[in-house]
Amino acid sequence: MTLLSAAGVAGPGASPIVDSGCERSLSFATPQLPPRPSPEERVRIPVGPGRPAGGLPNALLDGLSVSQFPLQVTKVQRPPLREQTLRRDRLLQWLDVRIHRRLVLVAAEAGYGKTTLLSDFARRTRVRTVWYRLDEEDRDWFSFVNYLVAAGREIDSAFAPRTASLLQEVSAGGVGKKTVVETFMAELGRLGEAPTALILDDYYLVDDVPDIQRIVHGLIARAPERLSIVILTRRRSRLPVARLRALEELAELGAADLRFDREETERLFRETYGQPLEPDVVDDLQRRTEGWVASLQLVQTAVRNRTAAETRAFVRTLNGAHAELYDYLAEEVVGDLDEPLQHFLMTTSLLQVVDPELAEVVAGISQAQARGHMETSETLGLLSRHGEATRYAQRYHPLVRDFLETRLRRQIGDAAVADLHRAVARFAERRTWRLAAHHYAAAGDIGDLHRVLATATPAIMASGDFVLAESYMTRFPPPAPNPWFEIVLSRTELQAGRVHDALARARSAVDAFGPESAPANDLGANLALANLASLEFETGNWEQTEALATQVRNRGAEPDLVAIAQGYLAIIASAHDGSLADAHSVILRAAQTQEEQGQRHYFGISMLNLAYLDKAMGQADRALTEATRAVDQLSESSAGPQVSTARCVRAWALAHLGRWEAAQAELALAVQSSGALTRDEVLVEAGEIHSLYGDAADALRILLPITADPQGQHQRLAALNCSTTLMRVGQLREADEQLRIAERQPRMSRLLLK
Repeated sequence: MTLLSAAGVAGPGASPIVDSGCERSLSFATPQLPPRPSPEERVRIPVGPGRPAGGLPNALLDGLSVSQFPLQVTKVQRPPLREQTLRRDRLLQWLDVRIHRRLVLVAAEAGYGKTTLLSDFARRTRVRTVWYRLDEEDRDWFSFVNYLVAAGREIDSAFAPRTASLLQEVSAGGVGKKTVVETFMAELGRLGEAPTALILDDYYLVDDVPDIQRIVHGLIARAPERLSIVILTRRRSRLPVARLRALEELAELGAADLRFDREETERLFRETYGQPLEPDVVDDLQRRTEGWVASLQLVQTAVRNRTAAETRAFVRTLNGAHAELYDYLAEEVVGDLDEPLQHFLMTTSLLQVVDPELAEVVAGISQAQARGHMETSETLGLLSRHGEATRYAQRYHPLVRDFLETRLRRQIGDAAVADLHRAVARFAERRTWRLAAHHYAAAGDIGDLHRVLATATPAIMASGDFVLAESYMTRFPPPAPNPWFEIVLSRTELQAGRVHDALARARSAVDAFGPESAPANDLGANLALANLASLEFETGNWEQTEALATQVRNRGAEPDLVAIAQGYLAIIASAHDGSLADAHSVILRAAQTQEEQGQRHYFGISMLNLAYLDKAMGQADRALTEATRAVDQLSESSAGPQVSTARCVRAWALAHLGRWEAAQAELALAVQSSGALTRDEVLVEAGEIHSLYGDAADALRILLPITADPQGQHQRLAALNCSTTLMRVGQLREADEQLRIAERQPRMSRLLLK
């Protein structure tokens, strides 16, 4: 079934067919494939030469009546394209470069535009294309070879005469399969007289037929130099391709490549559908559909006559339960699957990531069965590996997952679905708090959710997953303040630039745990103290930081918290006696342990502080390495402000090493990513770097507005840098004025140890 016919788009009033290389291609619709007639309706024609004029041939040509095998000529002709066909230059160029490989494999589930892309390419390229669109009735070698001959004769009327003659004898019982196939392989060379691509569309329908597997393997192995085999399939092919891949004779396009990117989605609606979308709607649509062509077309059908406001509302609530999408998925995705596989798909749709252990819990099957279903589902294109997912850790497309979950709820009811979530949550508690929290929330077990979050707070602090944790804490607030939650929420308040609120939450957590009366090994009290010390350090209150860090160290708290406290104390000591190397050694030891224990956020902050210390010691190479690692680690956690600070150190190191253009680019990224908390700090750093390595006028342009703000936290540092810059250019009176401003402000920290 074609995409548009499944979606109900084709029919009266449909756009006229464009079947000319001269026509401008504007959109990306599925080719208008003629419906497959039933056997009774099918016009019975033998293999004949040439492209039929005006449709189906009405006579047999001399000597080529072969076996009177009933053929559908539309199966061996390039599917014509609708007027709405977006020219996808990046993919067309990819094909231009790689079409001469021995095998081109285009594999993706239904609705990713495989046929459309190759049909559009075929009408543009100078390479001759031979098209064969398979269906369920082609699952025997005799039909397969008959159509291969017919496809070849679309471009060469004299192709494979001996094979055609033998096919007629097969019908009469004269020769066998081996003779016919060998003869066809011998005659295959004629297609290689000019660059040619043989396109086998919907190959997944016959990929499991041994006879056809052997024929296709022979085609690939024995094809002449200028003949390429192009296979379009919904599943990973069973063909052996490792050797071709090693020889660079294989080119592969997958679902990730075929997905519409944001620019293509925007063009699709603006140029093709004549319904331009606002940028935020495009972003939302891209996120929800992940560039899946079928869903984009179905969305267009649904919003065709809607206002801009109605379109925005529809896109924001888009899911696989919408009628048009539901019907399409029910027909195209799961309609013909056996019941055990459908049960697996529906129950595992509750999982964010599907793996055999979780599938065993939610589907009630063995892990071996789960692995089998996962392999089948991946072959069908229903499960895929994204990001860090491995062979046995996969996920569904969001719209497919929505559809499957809706179907599950209709079958077993909401209460039974909640029970499944609950079972997964209990199992997941021993694996990860994120998974357990998700499923307890989905089951409506808020008490258990709160318990998991409180228990996981030390891990949340170490990993930096503040935003995810906050989302649960604010969506499902506890009936009374929870000190564990206050620790986490103090971090998100700080990241939002609400320093006063952050300190208030951190102090309330300390008061609630009562470290004065709590035992030395009380994790809550120790974590609350270390967190408050971090915030005091952030705001430049070194005296309070020193007192709190000393308390953490003297209590004999957990080793990771003691290491952080010792880091604070070492930095403060270095400010008094200049022992930067000693501070560097203390923090480096902590960083090594944090990396070993997978404490991503703690490690990233330690790397940032090491970079700052190396900057102070003039060690640009080391600072660049440490700042780069800090950016990498903190970008994966919720530590947005610290990323911009680390980029500033990278910029300094690059400038110091003579890479000024790279330094300027890094500074631009730092300013762009800075939030309310770090913006002035980042600008002060940028001004200092411009003063030292760039232009004094640029430095003053950046710094002077900050020195003019008496309430600014970084006024003193900005004034000191301004004074230095002004002295360098000989403006001594103005430099003295900036020194006076600096003297009126307290000293602030430039190091961030959290």
